[in-house]
Amino acid sequence: MTLLLMAVSLAIFITVRVHLSRNRAEEFLRATSRLAVGKTGYRDAEEILAPYRHHLSYSDRCTPEHCLILFVFKNTWLRLLHLAPAASFGGTLVFENDVLVARITLLGQGDHAGHITESTSFTEPANPANPDFSIRLERDATGHPQTAIVELTPKATAPQRQQAYNVNLGCLSKIGGCSAEEMLPSVWSGR
Repeated sequence: MTLLLMAVSLAIFITVRVHLSRNRAEEFLRATSRLAVGKTGYRDAEEILAPYRHHLSYSDRCTPEHCLILFVFKNTWLRLLHLAPAASFGGTLVFENDVLVARITLLGQGDHAGHITESTSFTEPANPANPDFSIRLERDATGHPQTAIVELTPKATAPQRQQAYNVNLGCLSKIGGCSAEEMLPSVWSGR
């Protein structure tokens, strides 16, 4: 009976931890949607990011004039228990001259990934015909979806931005993990 109680308690603990991590990542994604590339200042961003300090790391000699802020959320418990491949939601916020100039976001698991890069400019846009919003999809040798790469600038429209940042953070708590299409469903939809 004691062993059963311990097993049930452990299962509840792990379930709670897995869902807390995913929920925290979802809160972070919602909060950071208020960060506007090309507009948000370093101190304003610090205020928005303050509740998530545990998930952040800063570049050496970080100042408002130049700073890289890295963030990461992982499916640690599912990975440790071999219930899902390692998955993470992370990225980098880049500040130059007290302004957010780039936001790089990644949801990845094994060979599958979704990359979202929002920058004030691209030296070589993925789609020169539409430099403010582009999607490049990559498939593996068998034709299965593998990687989605989304690039957008501050000039991207609200629907384009919504499509880009429709990141399925449920992948951090899904037993067995997610396919590439499940990670960025709006990007892969109909393609």
